[in-house]
Amino acid sequence: MQKISDIGDSVNCKKTRISDSLKDLAPRRVALLFGAGVSYPSPTSLPLANAFLSTIWEALVIGLKATWENIPIPVKPDSWPQFELLLDELSSVRRGLVSRLLQPYKHIAPNKNHEILAYLGELGCSLITTNFDANVEEVLRNRGTSTAAIASINDCRKFDKFSNRVRLLKLHGCINSPNTIVCSYSDLTRRGRSPSPTGLSIPRYSALMKALENRMCFVLGYSGSDKLDIIPALKALPGKQIVWIQHSSEECTLQDVEAHIRRLSKKTKNNSWYDITFSADTTKFLELLLSCIDSNANVHDPIDSPIPDVRESILATCKCLSGDEILFALTRILFCSGNIQQSLNFLDHASGYEIPSRVRFTIEENLIRFRYTDREKITALKKLQSRLVPPVPTWVVSRINLDIADIHDSLGEYRKAQNASSHAIKFAEKSGDQTLVLDAKVLHAIILGRLGKNKKSIELYLSLIPSLKRQGRGRDLAEVYHNLGCQYAIRNDYDIALYCFKQAQRCWKFCGDEAQYLCSQLNQANCLFHTECINDARCLLNKVLKIVSQRDGLMSVRIQALILKGHDLCIRLVNWDEGLAILRKCTSIMLELPEAIHQLPNYIETIQRMISYLESGGTELGAVRNRYILSLRQNLSNLGFQGMDRVMHVSE
Repeated sequence: MQKISDIGDSVNCKKTRISDSLKDLAPRRVALLFGAGVSYPSPTSLPLANAFLSTIWEALVIGLKATWENIPIPVKPDSWPQFELLLDELSSVRRGLVSRLLQPYKHIAPNKNHEILAYLGELGCSLITTNFDANVEEVLRNRGTSTAAIASINDCRKFDKFSNRVRLLKLHGCINSPNTIVCSYSDLTRRGRSPSPTGLSIPRYSALMKALENRMCFVLGYSGSDKLDIIPALKALPGKQIVWIQHSSEECTLQDVEAHIRRLSKKTKNNSWYDITFSADTTKFLELLLSCIDSNANVHDPIDSPIPDVRESILATCKCLSGDEILFALTRILFCSGNIQQSLNFLDHASGYEIPSRVRFTIEENLIRFRYTDREKITALKKLQSRLVPPVPTWVVSRINLDIADIHDSLGEYRKAQNASSHAIKFAEKSGDQTLVLDAKVLHAIILGRLGKNKKSIELYLSLIPSLKRQGRGRDLAEVYHNLGCQYAIRNDYDIALYCFKQAQRCWKFCGDEAQYLCSQLNQANCLFHTECINDARCLLNKVLKIVSQRDGLMSVRIQALILKGHDLCIRLVNWDEGLAILRKCTSIMLELPEAIHQLPNYIETIQRMISYLESGGTELGAVRNRYILSLRQNLSNLGFQGMDRVMHVSE
């Protein structure tokens, strides 16, 4: 009997009962979501993500040897950065490089998986894919079947109008329409200006929900790595019936599948957001499914055809890169994969060669950023500017001033930070680099807020939002909305602050940053407390606490939530004893965990505020008030030198 295994992110949900057997499934009740794995078998033979990325690395190393013979070749990354993240970096190396790397997807032959999928589509099954290739469409076209490959936003909006054809929903676009391809995080952000609750743009999300409506969804040849758009959409599917097939060489019989379905349908608890997962050969499973739906089906193996040499195509494409572009690409891959030290060593060797000014400056800037303390960085950056051959480009002066402003800000020297950020804005505008202008203005707005120039800070933030939306800078937009919310909260405009935090939450969700998404919810809860919407605030706070208690790696958010919970229980006279117990728990966590110490200032401020509240005599606690004041002071005492030592240790 095959093992049940878990291949995705586990989150608690109620079990959806699946009572159907494969033999009872009508085509109109089946959806097939398939990924790159179905295009891996011969004669299609498209590489999977790691093989694709590994070949790119090989091509860059070959180019590096040809340009600079004496630069040591960097070691291959221990773990590859995510596919979409790497494609983002390659996009920044040279315009159009990614589209050229994807060209092999155009010239490939269909395999047996595509033949079966096309047949199932003709019978009425819903076809959904994350693939760019057009193999299923080619099979249908060869059969003379009317097909609708729904790849663009406009196609998704007209999803229902294609009901007379076999519909293939291509969530990440199609190689035959390059402008529809979504293969990087920046693509997703730029094309999702009106995101659905899951990160997909609203038209794509609506089309996906219609394609899955009232159907059992079989997931095949798909890794589940699209955590920004596809996986959240599947998690949000109402009344979902998801069966995930993990490819293996194991045989798969009808009795095996039905046994899994019958046994798991009896369970009342399921810790995965999908329903069933089991191992099976992808092609064998498709054959089995087809035989259950149409016992007369007879799909022949595809005729042998030349297998495309995708590796050679990638190597040839990367030959067009110049030496400095190769250097930049290799360095970014190392950075993205977490090999910071290896990347720095590589930069050290490269800095001795004749490299174009922009790349040389980037190398020197990165070395300064990682090699010096904050005070030393300021001196090193000024020396770097003085060493450059005049006239120094305006974008360089802007970048140096931006770095210096950022350092002064981190040191709490806000006046100096304001002067440096003003210079950064001036030179960025002269350079015409709009990305640099936005970066400088965002930092300047933050510094104005720290200096108490609330009105100017808000005005600058509001002026930045349209430009950030146009450029599709989701993370920056989220931070701007967050900072706007903080500024409005300082002015006690909690209704407007609440709106800003909600906008920040939407942006963080779209960027796939769960920690910041939950922090936005905590900020909303805080605003609701201040506007006396106590029940709504507690509901939201308890929701966040429930999530963070089930996740690893969210300790910082958990502490923020506990501080807010303890403050609420005490100040609103709900239960001082329970509230103080929660705050004592926060004290012990912050002293034990390095990643938690950054919450110390917020925590101390909360405790001091509570002590002031008690000492003012504005409570009905009577004689126990002094005991609670003593308990809070004990908390501060426990942090005391230990906490300060920890802060100093972390900052070093």
